[in-house]
Amino acid sequence: MKNIMLISILCAIWSTTSQAGTYESQLGFSIELSSHWTIINIDTLKKNPTKFHNIHDNKSESIKKAILEGKAEFYENLVTSDSSYRDNIYVFMSHDENPQKYKSFEKTYCEMIHNTYSKAFGRDVKVYGCKIDQVSYYDVIYTETDGALEGTRAIQYQIWKPSDDIIIMTLNCKNRNLSKLRKEFADIVKSFKVSK
Repeated sequence: MKNIMLISILCAIWSTTSQAGTYESQLGFSIELSSHWTIINIDTLKKNPTKFHNIHDNKSESIKKAILEGKAEFYENLVTSDSSYRDNIYVFMSHDENPQKYKSFEKTYCEMIHNTYSKAFGRDVKVYGCKIDQVSYYDVIYTETDGALEGTRAIQYQIWKPSDDIIIMTLNCKNRNLSKLRKEFADIVKSFKVSK
């Protein structure tokens, strides 16, 4: 009887553990992503347009449009999301002829983030971190700020690819999930590799 209980407990633990796998993005990179992140990209959205339902604000249509244009992807955390907010990673591709220019005015850029976000969100947005750094051999701009909605946080990595394309990965989550998701997101970003 004890063996049956032990096996049942181990099976329950194993079934709730998310297995990480390599995800090859259509935006030209790969990352290690656990199975509790559902991926919404151009293919999944074309197959099932209702898969991407409204998120927390009025940006749903612009995000959906960017995904259908092949410029963005959206990963929703199935474990921590609830009806009040969908914890997510929003990935967007941009282009900059000279991304290295940001290194010369890091302080000004970080001050600009505070002013820009405060104006956009209509309240004083706190900047918890802002720096130029390197992750997995790639130059990045790292920012951590209050999220668009009260009680949320946004952590963003702008990753400069050798082609001058920039992959912008932003974790948007409820403050109560921040400590868990911060480490997981950092591990995801560390696994970033440009596809050949």
